[in-house]
Amino acid sequence: MRKLLYMLLAMLLFGHLEAASACRFFVSKHPGGPQAQLFEMASTVFVGHVIGTEPAEPIREYEDLPVMEVTLRIKEVLKGEPPADSKVRAFAEQECNVLLVPGFDYVIFLYGDNLVRPLNLGAYPLCGYFQPERGCYLGEDYRVLNKLRELSRKAQ
Repeated sequence: MRKLLYMLLAMLLFGHLEAASACRFFVSKHPGGPQAQLFEMASTVFVGHVIGTEPAEPIREYEDLPVMEVTLRIKEVLKGEPPADSKVRAFAEQECNVLLVPGFDYVIFLYGDNLVRPLNLGAYPLCGYFQPERGCYLGEDYRVLNKLRELSRKAQ
């Protein structure tokens, strides 16, 4: 019985890892890393705190994907102008996307509209979802945010 449990646990674990590896973060050969490349490509970059989410109408090009409207409190503008109503639209399905969860901070990258692009091209979480005790703006999150702030200063 114990062998069966270990085998089932291994199957679940390896199955989960395989699915996770199918969707890798945006890979870049940019010397500043993927977030620096996204910063250059985006028309608007800002730090936002997610206040709430609600279902939204599907987007014509992506009719099969559920969409949510996300209300943010804009904390810091790094490039361009965030939406005047502080709302963006994002895909609600989890695979290959950073989900925008109320109560967390994100760097949002927009490309001429208010749509957070899939495949991790539109949002970078500044807090670990499953590690709230580690806090925000620590470790890698802090380094990424400071790198984007430096890019913002250079662009001005």
